[in-house]
Amino acid sequence: MISQGIYGLLCLVYIARSVPELHLKREDWKLRKGITINQISVGFPMGIQYSITAIYIFSGICGHWNNHATYNAQNIGAGRLDRVREGFHASHILGGAYAVITGVILAFLGKNFAYLFILDTGAEVIPMVDLYLKCSFAFLCHFTW
Repeated sequence: MISQGIYGLLCLVYIARSVPELHLKREDWKLRKGITINQISVGFPMGIQYSITAIYIFSGICGHWNNHATYNAQNIGAGRLDRVREGFHASHILGGAYAVITGVILAFLGKNFAYLFILDTGAEVIPMVDLYLKCSFAFLCHFTW
């Protein structure tokens, strides 16, 4: 946590010295109705979509991690290291299967889910959503290890 704070301060120093486009001016602090409505109309659906994605995709993986940790802790406490090894192996197989199944659903059906969040007027972003989901599929297994 300390390293993140130091990193954040270093980023602010870099911005202050080297990126004048990001320097705040007095007029930047004034609330503008058009920009505010635009930000809310884009940000609210994005937040809802992100929450739904996080709940359905990553809750399974986080639950998997919690079960894995509990199982191993109990067996280490009981001195059953053979069961820890077996559980570790089985956990990775189960996590990998979950990642593959979820990834296949996202890669091949994900763009259909995107229509729940994108209006017909935004149809030009659907190919980008499709590409993003297919690339995400390639890295989903990383979360199970």
